[in-house]
Amino acid sequence: MMSLNIAFVEIYGELLAPYGYKKIKGRRPYFVRVVGDEIVHIISYSTRPMRREGYKEYIIVGGVATVYRYRINLDNTPRDNFGWLKSNLDYYHKSEPFGKKPNRFNELYTFSYKAGDEESMLSSVRHSFEITAEIMLPIFNRVVDLKTCMDYFNMYSPSLLFLYREEDFEGKYNEENEGLLNLKVYNIDGYIKNKENQHEESKKEMLNDIRNGKSGLTIEALEEIMQENVKGTLKQIETFKKYMNDPETNKRVMQELERRKKSNIEILRNYGLEI
Repeated sequence: MMSLNIAFVEIYGELLAPYGYKKIKGRRPYFVRVVGDEIVHIISYSTRPMRREGYKEYIIVGGVATVYRYRINLDNTPRDNFGWLKSNLDYYHKSEPFGKKPNRFNELYTFSYKAGDEESMLSSVRHSFEITAEIMLPIFNRVVDLKTCMDYFNMYSPSLLFLYREEDFEGKYNEENEGLLNLKVYNIDGYIKNKENQHEESKKEMLNDIRNGKSGLTIEALEEIMQENVKGTLKQIETFKKYMNDPETNKRVMQELERRKKSNIEILRNYGLEI
């Protein structure tokens, strides 16, 4: 019987090819689509704990990365990259956080197949692609430049946009951080407006969860959290202004962005990708 890894690589390799995805060199099961010379879309899978006796489970995960993060690391397993790779269930919930849409948790939480049954496994992997084509791929298809890439991060992975203040931008401790991308997309006014919008959206989402019984927070506790968030937002704005306005700091940041781009392009080429 073939392994899940082989089934995934064969089935997704065939079905993702028309979308422009290519499996990288090496043993990690990553399919990557290159957009220009700055953005990559990534799809993979990861096994998950068994919930039903006699059935094996897995999830399909995917994400977007730019050459401006510290390092695009596809030597890691998909599980090790859960900080920026999301499942179909994650994307389903985040796409319409306030929408009244069907609860598809049981359908999207994991995919499963009967252990030792190859036909069951192959059928499951094909079904997982149908779901991925419905939910994940359309989201990635909209990420075509740095502006739409920023829209993606703001909606699905805002924590990746945190701006560090340390000398090395904390890259060696947080390879997937995309904070310096802010300087490629925004001027000061645009950055401030975006941070204000993020603050308001976060408050709306948390308030919505409280009202719908999805959170144990009280309104009072929410207000305290929001006050702390305001302080954090102001610090981020201060950091951004320094990166933009201080000539020496700005020069260093721009050099770091170019260093990262050059390094990550070389990494992607070593994975067998054309960029």
